[in-house]
Amino acid sequence: MIILDKLKRIKTLYFLLVLAIIAFIFGIFFITIISTKDINIIKEYISTFINNIEENKLEFIKILKETFFTNGIIVLIIWLLGISIIGLPLIIVYYFFKVFSIGFALSSFVITYKLKGLVFGFFYFFPNELVKFFAYTLLVTNSIKISKKIIKAVFNKETLSFQRNLRVYVKILIIVLIILIITSIYETFAIPFIFHKLNFLIK
Repeated sequence: MIILDKLKRIKTLYFLLVLAIIAFIFGIFFITIISTKDINIIKEYISTFINNIEENKLEFIKILKETFFTNGIIVLIIWLLGISIIGLPLIIVYYFFKVFSIGFALSSFVITYKLKGLVFGFFYFFPNELVKFFAYTLLVTNSIKISKKIIKAVFNKETLSFQRNLRVYVKILIIVLIILIITSIYETFAIPFIFHKLNFLIK
């Protein structure tokens, strides 16, 4: 039973990694099919962000709160969906669009600053987004596992040791939230500092 459970978890992980690759590639190339107006809005947004860094106009505490709140809400939604019967497809959709947004952000830097944008994209992605990606994957893998067990128990009218499963699931939530606190701090303070140092590339 333990071996079977591990095999199912590995299959779920492989599925998520394949889905992540597809979402990332789709996110990168999505910018090629949007309108010129939308591309100009993206360019203006990124240029304004970089200019605000250069002119020290960022409200760091406000950004930190908003960043953690946004990520925290997504994590809590995914976590809650994991303990529901209808949550499974929604978890997968959330995961897809989370990875999609990373690819889209990378292509947005490139469309704004050409090849130099790859440098900004790299430091945006590594290590912060990569760490968040692993944290979300950890959460989603366990969310899918819990959701499947609940669905199976309901339809097969089986007894589920929910307390034991929930204890582990809560620990996963705490770990992911701690990681998000760290990545939010990094995203708020370290990334603007790095971008400030890289600003000479676009002058």
